[in-house]
Amino acid sequence: MLRFIVADTFRSVSAQIICFIALSLCLTGCDSSSVLAENTANQPSSIIDIATYNIQSLGQPEDSRFNGTQQQQIQLASKDIIQGGAEIYALQEVADKPTLALLLKSLNQSDQINSWGGAISLNHIGHNRNQHNLAFIYQQNIIKNASFQTLLSHQDSWPFVNRYPFMMTAKIHSEDSTHTLKLVNFHLKCCRGKRNNKRRAKAMALVIPYLNRHHNKDNMILLGDLNVAGKGGAYGEIRDWGIYNDRDNNNIPDYFHAAGSVQDTIYNPSNTDSDIDHILISDELKPAWDAVSNSQRNRYLNTRVSDHSPVVTRLDLSKL
Repeated sequence: MLRFIVADTFRSVSAQIICFIALSLCLTGCDSSSVLAENTANQPSSIIDIATYNIQSLGQPEDSRFNGTQQQQIQLASKDIIQGGAEIYALQEVADKPTLALLLKSLNQSDQINSWGGAISLNHIGHNRNQHNLAFIYQQNIIKNASFQTLLSHQDSWPFVNRYPFMMTAKIHSEDSTHTLKLVNFHLKCCRGKRNNKRRAKAMALVIPYLNRHHNKDNMILLGDLNVAGKGGAYGEIRDWGIYNDRDNNNIPDYFHAAGSVQDTIYNPSNTDSDIDHILISDELKPAWDAVSNSQRNRYLNTRVSDHSPVVTRLDLSKL
């Protein structure tokens, strides 16, 4: 059975105010993650950054490229996240519930401005570890209401490698408006070869009609490690899946590529900016993406714990 948990951690308003004043007054010696969090908190409330981050065996450093203890791995991951500045992260490869709880604890101890919450979807066979679980983490001071759902769990698990898509519904209050975003987190089958290509294509052949039936008018964001190793970039396997088709016949593609490598690049193990992690947005969100500067639409962030750089896009919800 698929299970998910929601972990919420709150911080007092007075503590945030004190920390904000202290950061504003410091001239030297301030932690860079705190300063960046302050800058992010000061951007207009209608602007939101959304990232996908394959965090590579978080909670199990022995299975990753990270050379250190679990505590060190989680502490550095939390710094990556805070310094990245996104309000919502879709995570792949989180070991288990306790790992997510440790990450949230580290975030809330390190971030002097924001309060973080999160949720995890466990592999459907019920194993807590070594299953590359999907998760979301988010700033609770920005996303006041969030709910979570694992999609298509009644379908055969083979195409999804036991990692069914995990959806977050986020209500974001900006200025005088409330906007609902629905984010679907993916971690598709890795690697090249016809069999692996087929598994990814079959998974998306189930996902795309489902989204068209149930969410064709919603503000949708599809993001994650799509593992498009056969034909990478924005217009290889992703286009072959038909995700850019116009199923509602309004002369606009249903989805647009928002972030991740546009080009199909050659795999380089020393370069964490891969061409397999992507963010797609539905046509309903295109005006919010068009409204931000080119430099903010599609970016890679730094990582100290993973072989994947986080990928981030920015939306201006005031344009919806």
